[in-house]
Amino acid sequence: MANEEDFQLRIHQLEKEVARLHSQIKKQRYGLVWLDVPEAFDVESENKIPILEEVKEKAIRSDDGKPTHILIEGDNYHALSCLNYTHRGKIDVIYIDPPYNTGSDGFTYKDKRILTEFPDGTPVPKEHPLRHSYWLSFMSKRLELAKNLLSDKGMIFISIDDNEQANLKLLCDKVFGEDNFTNQFIWKRNSSGKTEVDKFTVNTEYVILYKKTNQCILNNAYKPLSDNSLKLYKFNDGDGRGKYQTVSLQKPKDPGPETSYDYIDNSGKIWKCPPKGWRMVYSKIKDLENDNRLILTGSTLRVKDYWNERKSEGKRLDTMWNDLPENTAGTSQLNDLFMGDIVFYNPKPIELINRCLQIGYSNSIILDFFAGSGTTMHAVMKLNEEDGGKRQCILVQQKEGDNNICENITYERNRRVMQGYTNAKGEQVAGLGNSMKYYKTSFVGKNTSNNATDADRVELSLKAGYLLALGENTLEEIKTHKSYQIFSDENGHFTAVYFTGDLNDFHDFVEEIEKLQADASAKIVVYIFCWGSVDIYENEFDNMRGITLKSIPQPILDIYKSINA
Repeated sequence: MANEEDFQLRIHQLEKEVARLHSQIKKQRYGLVWLDVPEAFDVESENKIPILEEVKEKAIRSDDGKPTHILIEGDNYHALSCLNYTHRGKIDVIYIDPPYNTGSDGFTYKDKRILTEFPDGTPVPKEHPLRHSYWLSFMSKRLELAKNLLSDKGMIFISIDDNEQANLKLLCDKVFGEDNFTNQFIWKRNSSGKTEVDKFTVNTEYVILYKKTNQCILNNAYKPLSDNSLKLYKFNDGDGRGKYQTVSLQKPKDPGPETSYDYIDNSGKIWKCPPKGWRMVYSKIKDLENDNRLILTGSTLRVKDYWNERKSEGKRLDTMWNDLPENTAGTSQLNDLFMGDIVFYNPKPIELINRCLQIGYSNSIILDFFAGSGTTMHAVMKLNEEDGGKRQCILVQQKEGDNNICENITYERNRRVMQGYTNAKGEQVAGLGNSMKYYKTSFVGKNTSNNATDADRVELSLKAGYLLALGENTLEEIKTHKSYQIFSDENGHFTAVYFTGDLNDFHDFVEEIEKLQADASAKIVVYIFCWGSVDIYENEFDNMRGITLKSIPQPILDIYKSINA
């Protein structure tokens, strides 16, 4: 009898799903239509609320003024949910290299309709009837979450091959808008004739580019870096303009009255006119001095020539990227970091990621939520080193089995890039510096955000500290108490979190914030657990400057509800 009831219930569920799909198809006029398959997650996360927890022993801190990068271990759907709270509208550039769904690349989809318990992770074979529907269901949810993260000037680059290129283009038209399609670049990934399909050699892949809005500013020129030319640019003042060489301001020939003068700098020092005069008029040199571009030492004036500003030597980008290293270069770059050991197959070369970053912005937040071996963070640090940029990178990579790719490869690769390593030849390679924080996705409560109880809200508040600190980019925990946490950054900004409804320690909490106020420039964001408006606590901070009050946990739940809808 019970089996008959289960059977009838199953039929009823399938009828409802057919009706839903029929309704969806009737509404769809033109575009991509597929069987939207619900995705199963493990039991721990299925009916709970996602948060982030720091793995403190993996933190890397370098007091070198360079960015602190973020690595998140966990399923990228849950990580993107958390980032929708911390970084909504803040990401400038996204680069992802998702599974290509070749039938042999290990892409796995957990079909919630069919599986009654956590699946064993069997890859989707090429002949599976739902192969493309699984992939599109998987990608659409993640791209929707990613779109929320992009700033109005943001852009997203996606690597793909022929297996899903056509579907991805239509999916991105749906998610980002057809008008926001910018370009599809063709990358020559190999020169080998070994990879053949029906006797045609396949040696290219694609990088699809979409912008968030028309506010996106694309740099369609890039500067090819050669070892010989870059060696001349050996100075860096840390002013964000990158490396420079110094160039004489003496005119090489043909002196004229408009450039024949003695120059008086802002300190009153007189620079005698060179025999053939200066290269520019007096007011122009004064503008250069006021912009901190003059070298006011030595026997004659010299000017800083920044590598970044050498537009005349830049090349215009086209859509054929056959000037970049091929895929074997990415493998060699990674193997070299692990003393020749093969730890990951087919990582993208650093130069491919750098090409995408050069189209973007020099001071920006970069996200890669299919991090793999961590090439994107490596590329960000390398490009920052070359051009003086301040890009911050956020990576997301799941554990993927007992080997834990995130910990043993993604993290370890970038730790070595930061701190130095021994290469495959046994040579010591100096580190690039930078800092890194390591987080894991975790879960609280017994219900989803849509159905959160008061008990769920209390637990979320107790565990939300690292999520809040990441959202404020104040990543150093400087005070830990049973009722509150305080975080800081290197610029005198603080995040203070009172995470419990028990107010016995609230007076101490306020006193701690008063201590931070000793620095008149300090900016402090204060989060307080409350059931209603946080305004009831305003009088506690009446005599303090630079305080911003925010409540928890409801704003977190509201964001989660909006993405679940």
